[in-house]
Amino acid sequence: MFAKLQGIRVKLVALLLIFGLLPAIAIGVMFQQQRGNFERITLDRLADTALVLGEIIDRNLFERYGDVQAFLLNSVLDDRTQWSKPDTETPLVSAMNGYMTTYGLYRVMLLVDPQGKVLAVNTKNETGKPVDTRFIYDISFANAPWLGKSLKGEFLNGSNGFTGTVVEQPSADPIVARVTGGDGWSIVFAAPLKDESGKPVAVWANFAALDLVDDIVSDAYKGLETAGMPSAELTVLDAKGTILVDSHPARKATKPYPRDQAIIGKLNLATAGVTAAQQAVQGKSGAMISRHARKGIDQASGFAGTDGAYDYPGLGFGVLVRIPVAEAFSAVNTVSQGILYSILIAGAVMLAAGLIVGAIAVRPLNALTGAMNKLAGGDLSTRVPGVDRKDELGGMAAAMQVFKDNAIETERLKGEQQRLQEQAEIEKKQALLGMAETVERETGKAVDAIAATTTQVDGTAQNMAKLADDVSRDSQSVAAASEEALVNVQTVSSA
Repeated sequence: MFAKLQGIRVKLVALLLIFGLLPAIAIGVMFQQQRGNFERITLDRLADTALVLGEIIDRNLFERYGDVQAFLLNSVLDDRTQWSKPDTETPLVSAMNGYMTTYGLYRVMLLVDPQGKVLAVNTKNETGKPVDTRFIYDISFANAPWLGKSLKGEFLNGSNGFTGTVVEQPSADPIVARVTGGDGWSIVFAAPLKDESGKPVAVWANFAALDLVDDIVSDAYKGLETAGMPSAELTVLDAKGTILVDSHPARKATKPYPRDQAIIGKLNLATAGVTAAQQAVQGKSGAMISRHARKGIDQASGFAGTDGAYDYPGLGFGVLVRIPVAEAFSAVNTVSQGILYSILIAGAVMLAAGLIVGAIAVRPLNALTGAMNKLAGGDLSTRVPGVDRKDELGGMAAAMQVFKDNAIETERLKGEQQRLQEQAEIEKKQALLGMAETVERETGKAVDAIAATTTQVDGTAQNMAKLADDVSRDSQSVAAASEEALVNVQTVSSA
């Protein structure tokens, strides 16, 4: 019985564990089944980030696309007598310096004639400080691609007819590097100045710092860092897949961005086999898990190819937003771990509760079991516990009390029966003893009578012999009766 009670306790613990853990386990299973969808949502967010980042870059370049054409509308260009005066700050040069400080995005501004001769150049930088640009007058730009395209009208054309500006892919220009003391990475925006007949008489070129793209990427990185993704890498590729901007955690506190000259303009991720880069330079957008070309780690990669903004057709940049898989899916992993910990904690709580509840539930059963064992052992003085309970255990106790009362009555009846039996045996023994005494007494009387007769009779020998025979027969009968009486007495005594 004790083993059974222990079994009940174990079953109670098992039931509590099952019903306590079943909901948590069900939630965990459902979450794991939907984990792929949650990860897909994260990947889609990265794809959206890459797409939005590309759009922001193109919007800024769209504004630069129109700047150069707006500068050409300045009336100072009408006074051609001010051209080619390197030692004089002409109104044209002053206008250039004003544009430099107002926009803050350009590093060099040039006006060159169709033969590539410099007609004017800025003398101040974006902060208004003087810079040495005198040497530029000695340089011929006759072979500059932007000059030839501007003169031929090979502009970057928008889908709705927006045109008029030549935009070149970013490059490290040595002239800009010398003027700024930096790496010279810039984007050239050029447009022709035409006379009344529409003939190009000069070309204006703005060298916009690639920093404008860096700053956009840096702001996007800060957003990802705030969102809990500090290891994010944001990469901008040119139309062929070569890295132009490579933002990573090391640059977040650094400005201007220290470009890795071994990578920028040299490492082509498309040819390196990075699938996300290949998709981006093809103008596609999306997200996937891809391998980092240099680090050799798996990353969640969002990618997008730029297709311009507003009327600006864009340069076909590719944008990658890459985050280590563990970090990208950290929220999903956190939820998964939380569910696991919840199951473990719930299991521990349910186990403890089961043991406590089991102990409480089994205690009265153990008490009843102990009382039953004592009653079964014949201890009818044992108190039956729980008789006053109103539950099922009280019913069991009441039934056991009835069993006890019946056992007591049975013992009483058994004792009464035994007393009556003993009394009957005593009376029987007494009756047999009385019978034996009567026989013995009658036998003595007979013997006495014979002795008296013998002394009184002096008859003949024949009478004496006859009398002796009679006495002998009587004696044998008496002896037989006495023996039978003694046997009966012994039989009663032995019974």
